[in-house]
Amino acid sequence: MSKKKILTIALCAALVAALVIGGSIAYFTDTTEQAKNVFTVGNVNIKLDEGKYDKTKPADEAFDKNTRVLENDYGTLMPGKFVDKDPTVTVEDNSEDCWLFVELELSRYVPMFQYLGNAVTGFANMSAIDKSIALTDAFLRDFHNADWKVMNPEVMNTQPNASGAWPGMITVILGYQAGENGGILSAEDEVVIFTKAGLPADLDQENASLFFNTAGQPITGENTIKLNITAKAIQAEGIADLDAAYAALYPPTTP
Repeated sequence: MSKKKILTIALCAALVAALVIGGSIAYFTDTTEQAKNVFTVGNVNIKLDEGKYDKTKPADEAFDKNTRVLENDYGTLMPGKFVDKDPTVTVEDNSEDCWLFVELELSRYVPMFQYLGNAVTGFANMSAIDKSIALTDAFLRDFHNADWKVMNPEVMNTQPNASGAWPGMITVILGYQAGENGGILSAEDEVVIFTKAGLPADLDQENASLFFNTAGQPITGENTIKLNITAKAIQAEGIADLDAAYAALYPPTTP
């Protein structure tokens, strides 16, 4: 073997040795020290309550982790009467940052839509989003539409089934998009969804009668209007925006 070839082999061997040494250094190994890694599992924790609600009245409250439902009886409503109802979501002080969603579950939505069809010019031809805005403007007070995104606008175009029956309730899902962080809430943040609920003052005798008829069919049972509120939250970490948070929290169901 020539001297030139021997030199080449030696250089190659030296290069390999250097790579091995470099790899060892990169791992920061030591026979006398051990790295200890401690990870704390985070959680999302929210609370939904109503500060103005009379706590002595019976309330049906059911909740699981990160979800709480309030359903209260407010008595008799009259046209023009709005009662204090201030559902408020608070992010607990031990919670991670989160995206917030609120579900408004409505009964008697058909007469509500019929009223809006009579009271709001062009309601039937409005977009589903604009119909939702008209609905909240009419029946709620201090609900700031710009703070919320309607995540399921298609529900505003709910239709009766083949037999002519309407669903008993519809649920409008709203995603919070306001605040300094574009909708992301942190520990101790508080969101008041609205402050009052009731019936519009211009709900005259003709329009009021709509609440006793749904699509021309007499209503059976109690003449009640139910507005149930559910708050849900999901971590903000690793979820880019409100739409992605909605997709993660409300995955599509397969038939």
